[in-house]
Amino acid sequence: LASDAQRQALLATKSEAEAKGEILRLQLQLQDSDQSLARRAEDAEVRAKKLMMDLAAERAQAAERSDAHRCYESNLRERLEAIWKPERARLETQINSLEALRRADIQELQDLQRQVVKQHKDNES
Repeated sequence: LASDAQRQALLATKSEAEAKGEILRLQLQLQDSDQSLARRAEDAEVRAKKLMMDLAAERAQAAERSDAHRCYESNLRERLEAIWKPERARLETQINSLEALRRADIQELQDLQRQVVKQHKDNES
């Protein structure tokens, strides 16, 4: 009986040791899992911060490109205006000259028509 009791006590001790080992193994797995999750969360946070910095850099570049484009448009507008102003003045002068010539032609045509009418009347008389 004593050896049976010893055997059972030994088996109980062995089972207890195995259970403690299993608990320890599960605790280590849980700890590893927690550490893994923590690492993944840290990695995700690092990636999110990098993406936010990249986004901020892209926005800054877009703003710079937009400013550069506005500056280019402004300079182009000024250059075109500098070219257009003298051309416009030249065209206005040409238009005014042509209108004056047209009015003179109309006046000359009216004078000639009057002369023809007068000559016609003179010839009839």
